[in-house]
Amino acid sequence: MNAMNRRELPGTNPLAHYTMADAADIEEGDIVCLDADGKAVEGSDTAGLTVAGIAVHVDADAGVVEVRDGVIELDIADSDGPTRADRGKPVYVTGPTEVATASSNKICAGTLVDVYDDMAWVDVRPVNAAAASAGATAGTAAGAIAGAAAIAADLADGASTIKAAATTLASDTVAAAGNVRLVASAPATAGAAGVKGDLFVDGTDIYVCTAENTWIKGALTLATW
Repeated sequence: MNAMNRRELPGTNPLAHYTMADAADIEEGDIVCLDADGKAVEGSDTAGLTVAGIAVHVDADAGVVEVRDGVIELDIADSDGPTRADRGKPVYVTGPTEVATASSNKICAGTLVDVYDDMAWVDVRPVNAAAASAGATAGTAAGAIAGAAAIAADLADGASTIKAAATTLASDTVAAAGNVRLVASAPATAGAAGVKGDLFVDGTDIYVCTAENTWIKGALTLATW
């Protein structure tokens, strides 16, 4: 679909001119991205690009492209194409005219407004695209933090499902719960909470957990050599 046929919703669609990169192959109707030098290239799933809008006029001889933004009708990628269930979510550039809900480099085209007639309506205004990209990044980071917290909580549990998993070393099968784990403080009693293999050392004693919630203690003989 070229620029003359590509539909848009009424609204603010300011025009801007950008100098094209030497190797750019932009056609009218393409998603236009800016590279690290601020020059225009056709939309692609390439690291470091930012979306500027849609090409409405290309002057190859002058090496410039005229770009507009707004809510624009774009093609749906064959893989991970957005559906109406994705409305309000960020979509990513996968080609000069295509968007998807996932991509390798997460070049955010903007927010999906709707899917109609096998086409994706996307708010590609740069400010909106930046906000959608930031929201997606924050969501990913929050998920990673929550996952790390869950793992840490599991490892602190005496009945840890992670530490209890079997690990095969050469021909021997060793319970992961028998691996050494340094703990932050000495057990208060011989029956304090602990997992087999837990270890604590201070300046005078060494504490070893030999079974769940079972500790032994030995005095250290300190010497230098």
